[in-house]
Amino acid sequence: MIKLWGQNTTVKQTFSINRDKPNWSAEYEYYFNKNAFLLSNGIDARRIRSHTIKTRLQLSEWITWRNQFTQSFKVNTSEFFKEKNFDFIGNNYITKLIFQTSKSWRFEWGYDYKFQSNKIYQFSTMNDASLEVKWNQSEKSLAEARFDFITVGYSEIERNPQVEFAMLGGIQKGNNYVWSLTFDRRLSESIQLNIVYQGRKNNLIDGFIHSLSAEIRNNFLENYEFEL
Repeated sequence: MIKLWGQNTTVKQTFSINRDKPNWSAEYEYYFNKNAFLLSNGIDARRIRSHTIKTRLQLSEWITWRNQFTQSFKVNTSEFFKEKNFDFIGNNYITKLIFQTSKSWRFEWGYDYKFQSNKIYQFSTMNDASLEVKWNQSEKSLAEARFDFITVGYSEIERNPQVEFAMLGGIQKGNNYVWSLTFDRRLSESIQLNIVYQGRKNNLIDGFIHSLSAEIRNNFLENYEFEL
């Protein structure tokens, strides 16, 4: 398969109220994106359109409550691969409580609910409860720890891995446990160290999955990466 031509169109419009005010704010966002590719075996195209409402409320000096609701429409077409022809609608609600206890410590509790369905009554549901802790030391060090408990349900009328991956985003059905640790350290004015550990477990699959990566970046020289 050879890509012969490509086109990308993006439209983003935002309307905000009290964006820079400390007590509360609200925002509406319209987003549209279309990608079309002429391949050696035909044309592939993807289109997404979404409407998003965001709110922010300052409950106290150190507690912030954020909410976001998004309705999206996704369409995928392919002249050669019939399984890539699908469309579905999605509704997504995200809420977060942010606790900024000091300049160094930040805690976030979040809940993410997503429901997606198409015309032939295939649907997916996702519930994601998360806890995230961030610690920073001036501009030299940053450490983050995050844990997610994700329950995923998926009902399919016709077996189509392309639709399943698009709806679930690569997350397995069932109960998923996902955790990560990130550490950033500025070693000098030009050298940055980044270490990322990620792990996950699904109740329907035996065993754990772990990954560890380390990267050293130099602003003036080439990047050097080491992965385990």
